Amino acid sequence: MARDIDDKKTKKALRKLRKAKSRAESEDGPGLTDWEKEFFEGVEERLETFGSAFNDPEKGNLDSALSARQTHIVREIDKKARKKNGGMKRSSFKPKLKSDSKTKTNNFSPRGRDINDDIETNINAPKMPPQPSSPTLYLASTHTEENKRATNDAPSTSETAKPLPFKVIQGGKAQS
Repeated sequence: MARDIDDKKTKKALRKLRKAKSRAESEDGPGLTDWEKEFFEGVEERLETFGSAFNDPEKGNLDSALSARQTHIVREIDKKARKKNGGMKRSSFKPKLKSDSKTKTNNFSPRGRDINDDIETNINAPKMPPQPSSPTLYLASTHTEENKRATNDAPSTSETAKPLPFKVIQGGKAQS
């Protein structure tokens, strides 16, 4: 199936190809490698013969004379020929200075709050009241009436009240 390529597109592709080749081969240009020379010769020959340099519809737009990859290669060679002082054209953004990047990393401060800032540390703060002593164990048989009255007569406030002792009752499965 033959493709119909517009003659204007073929001539435009040939003109771009020849300009990129002439810029690269000029005295100020970087020159062409062997692969680039073969690429230009092959593409130019196919454009003059068939009007298109590719046949596979997956490689590019069927209306264009060059495939997407061929167009990319021509652009890259043209860029290489146009560059000055051995470097690619830089963007308009300013480069970061090494001294600026060091000072920024050393002076890092987070945006959010630190939870430790809310804690008040007062050294002279009153200490927690001492914990009550552990209950004493005694045998229920040795518990006298005086001890019962002493625990019942104790004031009901929590400061002066002592915890009631545990009662151990003899008997059970251990003694048989």
